[in-house]
Amino acid sequence: MKIHGHRGARGLYPENTIQGFIEAINLGVDVLEMDVVISADAEVVVSHEPWMHHQICTQPNGNAISEADSKKHNLFQMPYHQIKQYDCGLLPHPRFPKQLKTAAYKPRLADVIDACTKHCKQYNLKPIGYNIETKCTPSGDAVYHPKPARFVQLLVDVLEQKNVLQHSYIQSFDIRTLQFIKQQHIPVSSVFLADYKADVASYIQTLGFAPDVISPSFNLVDAEMVTYCKQNNMAVIPWTVNEKNTMLQMFNLGVDAIITDYPDVAIACFKAHSCK
Repeated sequence: MKIHGHRGARGLYPENTIQGFIEAINLGVDVLEMDVVISADAEVVVSHEPWMHHQICTQPNGNAISEADSKKHNLFQMPYHQIKQYDCGLLPHPRFPKQLKTAAYKPRLADVIDACTKHCKQYNLKPIGYNIETKCTPSGDAVYHPKPARFVQLLVDVLEQKNVLQHSYIQSFDIRTLQFIKQQHIPVSSVFLADYKADVASYIQTLGFAPDVISPSFNLVDAEMVTYCKQNNMAVIPWTVNEKNTMLQMFNLGVDAIITDYPDVAIACFKAHSCK
C-alpha cells in the first residue's frame, strides 16, 4: 500500500515546507501530498490556505497574526517575494506537539520539485510522486485565486516544465478543477476529494465522469466503496489516516494508498508489520 505524506509529514515537520517534504522522502513516502495557491504575480505557491494562517505563520517583522486578521494576509494579493518574507515554521502547532520547529517559508511549487528531485538523485532514491490539491472555491474566484481554468493551467505548466506531470495527481473538492482537466485531456491523474457520505455513483454523477481516484475522508470508506472502485478502475486513497488501528482497517479494506500526517508510523506499520 502506497503512503502519501500529508503536507509532507505534518505530524513531525512544518507543513508544506521544503524541509518537511525532504524529511518525508527520507522516511520513505511514495508520494508527497500538498496544497497550492496562486500569488499576485502568478506563482504557484505551496500553501493550504490562500492566506497566512494565524496558527502557522508570523509577519515579516516577527509579529503574530491574529485569527481575525488572517485573511487580510491574502496570498493572491501578494507578489511571491513578499510571501517568502513570512515565517511559517517556528510557531508551536497546537494539534501537533511533536512537530519540529524550524524557520521555514511558503515555497514555490517549482522550488519544491527542484529540491526533491535533487535530493532523490543525490541519495539514489526512487523518484517521488506528487499529489497536489488546488485550493479553490466558486466564492473565492478573483478574491483568493484565479478562476479554475487559469489556476489549473498555471499548475500544469509547472508540472510540465519540471517533467513530473505523469508522476502527479491533481486533487480538489472543487469539481471545476477536475472538469477542466478532463475537458483539456491533460495527462494527469484526477482525484475527487469527498468529505460527505454518498455512494460512488453519486460522486461520479456530481463530477460528470469517473475520475482516476476517489479520495474520501477515511471514515467514509467501506467495503462497498472499495469494491465498486476496483470494478470501475478507480483507486481509493483516503485521508487523513493517523492511527495504527485505522491504518490497519484501511489496509484490510483494500485501499490503494493512505494520506497521513505520520508517515513514520504508516511505514513502520506496513513495512515492518507493526500495526497489530
